[in-house]
Amino acid sequence: MDFETLCQITDKLSYINPYARDAKKRPLRHLAESNIDLSPFANFSATGSPEGMKKQFYGKGALLVQFGNYIYNVTSEPEIYFEHSQESDQDY
Repeated sequence: MDFETLCQITDKLSYINPYARDAKKRPLRHLAESNIDLSPFANFSATGSPEGMKKQFYGKGALLVQFGNYIYNVTSEPEIYFEHSQESDQDY
């Protein structure tokens, strides 16, 4: 089992604290499915800065996914980030 897979399993089994000093910085991912209700999650316009939002509000370990014109903080439900989204070609 590689390190990234181990990190994913660990994150799924425990609460992810995006503010923790040792939080792993995660890249923005794109949501592939539209059948997930994203209305409960904090969001901001995709024209905004994911890096800035992490620094100011969400914490560096926040799990952010983009769907349409918005970026959502799905840290409270990591399965959306790990199972339903695709890697982005940009690193934030």
